[in-house]
Amino acid sequence: MADIITDLRRGARQLVSSNDALATQLTGRDRVLMMLGQFMFSVASATPQTVTHRASYKWPSQDVIGRAPVLQYLGPGQSSFELPGRIYPHYKGGLKQVQAMRQLAGLGDVQLLVDALGTIYGDFAITDVEETQSVFDASNAPRRIDFRLKLARASA
Repeated sequence: MADIITDLRRGARQLVSSNDALATQLTGRDRVLMMLGQFMFSVASATPQTVTHRASYKWPSQDVIGRAPVLQYLGPGQSSFELPGRIYPHYKGGLKQVQAMRQLAGLGDVQLLVDALGTIYGDFAITDVEETQSVFDASNAPRRIDFRLKLARASA
């Protein structure tokens, strides 16, 4: 797993040299929980509270004369992930973490999703980035940011 994460970090450094929000993600040595392309989810930064993985399967109904309809398996359907989480930007990671998620989504490329156990889920597209800021300090900066990231499988 360490080799996968190291390789992803190395490749990501090359891709984000001009992208400040993503570049700040690569400096940490914290325990990585999951990586989506160049973006690291770690204990000390953007931490998913839960990880929901949905996998659907195609079972269309086929009408049969004189009998009840039967189901026919046609293979796997759509696979998706939903990652709701929380960021405390003053603790670690800074205010630009959700911006980095949006920048990654805005690249228009699919991203490899890998977890800390070494499971490679495949290529996913970021379909939705949601952000809720709360608990503001005296300078109106949020002390807590809740996020929800939605991913859809982009390849078979």
